[in-house]
Amino acid sequence: MRSLRIPTIAAAALVASLASAHADPAAEAFLHSIYDAYSGENGGGVMLDDAALPGYFTPHLVGLIQDDIKIAEAKGEVPKLDGDPFIDAQDWKISDLAIKVEDRDASHALGTVSYRNFDQPQVMKLDLVKGADGWRIEEITGQTGKLSAIFQN
Repeated sequence: MRSLRIPTIAAAALVASLASAHADPAAEAFLHSIYDAYSGENGGGVMLDDAALPGYFTPHLVGLIQDDIKIAEAKGEVPKLDGDPFIDAQDWKISDLAIKVEDRDASHALGTVSYRNFDQPQVMKLDLVKGADGWRIEEITGQTGKLSAIFQN
């Protein structure tokens, strides 16, 4: 029985590696549509106004970001989200951009974006959800923690 177990384990490992190697190309393209705007000499990033938010984030995150802005404006304060959520910084000079996507299931994936910002290595993890309008970000985890956590206080 032991000899049958090893090929079974090896086959399972091969299937798992092939599954992650064939991540949905649309998920990777979605992340490139964001992060390519930050890279290079003229990498100005993306504009995150009310109209653009639903194109990047799930409705839950869109609501958190919009509520944060409204509350801050009413109080005459700076929103809790005072930097760029895609790079977890206020300023950037991005180089060495690399994007990897792993499927979790048919409608969930994990994106890992690594880059250098002002020559400092950075890694962002993005939980992605596929809906009727394509892939959207459900959560971003960067150097300072989870995006949704900044709205909880």
